[in-house]
Amino acid sequence: MKLLLINPNTTQRITDTLVVQAQKAVGAAATVVGLTAKTGPAIIRSAEDNAVAVQSMLEMATSQHAGFDALILGVSMDTALQQVRASLPIPVVGMTEGGLLTACLLGQRVGCLTLGSQMASLYEQLSSSYGLAARVVKWHAPNISAAYETGPNPALIEALVKECEVLTDQYQAEVIVLCAAVLTGYAGWLAPHLRVPVVDAIEAAALQAVSLVRLRSV
Repeated sequence: MKLLLINPNTTQRITDTLVVQAQKAVGAAATVVGLTAKTGPAIIRSAEDNAVAVQSMLEMATSQHAGFDALILGVSMDTALQQVRASLPIPVVGMTEGGLLTACLLGQRVGCLTLGSQMASLYEQLSSSYGLAARVVKWHAPNISAAYETGPNPALIEALVKECEVLTDQYQAEVIVLCAAVLTGYAGWLAPHLRVPVVDAIEAAALQAVSLVRLRSV
C-alpha cells in the first residue's frame, strides 16, 4: 500500500517530519511518500495563507495521486480537503479531521492544541464544518515561537505541558489533539506528563487512510 502525503506549504522539514511520524504509525502496512509545495506560504499562519495554499494542494493532488492508494493532507488546516476528496478516486484524509475523529473515540470532551492565537477562529470554523463543534470544548492556540525553531527539548516540553493543562484543568478536556503540523511527534513527549490521552493528528490520519483502503478492498 502506498500513501501520498501532501504539504501545501514550502517548508520541506515539516513534510519530512510528517512523513516520519506517519510512517512510524502505519509501520509495514504502507509506504508513505511526501510531497512539498514549490510555491506559496512557508507556514500557513492566516486565512490568506490558507487561501493561497488551496491552489497548490489541488494542483499537487490531481497531478500526483496516480499510483497511490490514499492521500493524506499534511496541513493542519485540512486545506482544500472537500475539493480534493470530491475530485480523486482514492480515499483522502485530512490530518485535523482524522485527529478529531479519533479523539471522539477516546473522550466526549475534546481539547485541541495548535499554535498562533490568530488561527483559533479558523480552527473553530473547521471543526464546526465537520459537525464536531459540540465535542470540541476548546481550540487553544498559544503563541510559542520556539516550537517553529527547535525540536523537543525540556523547556519546550514543559511549556507545551502547561498549555495542555489549560485544556484539562479549565475546560475539562478528556482527550487532547495536537493539531499544528510543527507539533507532530510531540504526543509521545507530552503524554507521560498528562492524565488524558494525547492524539497526534498525522498519526491518526495515516492510520485512518490505511483503514479506508482496506475497507474498500473488502
